[in-house]
Amino acid sequence: MFERFTERARQVVVLAQDEARALRHDHIGTEHLLLGLMREEPGVAARVLHEAGVHVDTVRAEVRKVAAGNDAPSPGPIPFSPGAKAALEAGLHEALDVGHSFIGTEHILLGILRNPEPHIAAVLTAAGAEVGDLVARAEAALPGLSIVEIAPDIIGFERLTEFARGAIVLAQEEARALNHNYVGTEHVLLGLLREEQGGAARALAAVGVRLDAAREEVRRIVGVGEAPVVGQIPFTPHARRILTFAREEATALNHWSVGTEHLLLGLVGKHGGIATGVLARLGADPDRIRREVGTLLSMMVFERPEQRPFVDIPCPVCGGSLERAEATERDGASLAANREGRVECPSCGSTFDLRYRIEWRPA
Repeated sequence: MFERFTERARQVVVLAQDEARALRHDHIGTEHLLLGLMREEPGVAARVLHEAGVHVDTVRAEVRKVAAGNDAPSPGPIPFSPGAKAALEAGLHEALDVGHSFIGTEHILLGILRNPEPHIAAVLTAAGAEVGDLVARAEAALPGLSIVEIAPDIIGFERLTEFARGAIVLAQEEARALNHNYVGTEHVLLGLLREEQGGAARALAAVGVRLDAAREEVRRIVGVGEAPVVGQIPFTPHARRILTFAREEATALNHWSVGTEHLLLGLVGKHGGIATGVLARLGADPDRIRREVGTLLSMMVFERPEQRPFVDIPCPVCGGSLERAEATERDGASLAANREGRVECPSCGSTFDLRYRIEWRPA
């Protein structure tokens, strides 16, 4: 399950352990996962909770009231509580139910809230939130299925960085806010501007392009729809081409990951559509944008992931990845992995005697 986690979702687990340790608790519970979600501020879950008026300091104070700490911090790895394990498992099902191949912070939040433990409901109520309202907000913030449908055949969803995925999600939000029944290049531009931690937003800011001004230009050029849009919002063929151009830009630069910077390079080309018109109206020079992006990319490292075959060995206790078995020897066209010895689960701290041999052979 953990191999499906996005980078932000994995960071949430790390932050949840930090919270448990800081509160001197001997387990990682759903309350610590909730705090971790709130501390991972770029994540969708943190945005949902913030917009609902829920603040991390308030929630932490309420957690202290309902769960007393120990006299001394717990040494070594801190295990997940049964409730936390159930919430993470529920997050997997939330992702699968909407056709997502990844588990993000939004899925974990829904896993916690759909059937909350009593103390979580009490903490949120005391913090001024209503569980049903948070569930509705989290559901509305889920990435549209059309993104997942587009990714495999156009850009390779696994190649998108966290910020690039966030920009595409925000592009859909911009389209919905304008009552548009499609996601065009203009919405992708707005999504890039809203994903402030991405390089594209920094490059656009450097040439004087601001979100409010860009949004106003989109309104002038395209207008606003008459009625709210219900259901999934498809990408236009033009926007699909921009995503393809972004992949080509990354490949040409020998980058494996496709970031917001590559998306912006795709937009400022001659086929940028309405987005190109918006940038022109705002006085943004495409050549200068490319130079700004080039400067940013020169300071980044885009590494191609390891391509050797691997298998995750699951932990019998918590279900996390006990160990990743990778091919370590080659015999002609075949590959094999061997292991014998004692191993400790990095998630729950349980220890096992492990022995296996795995072989990969051509079909």
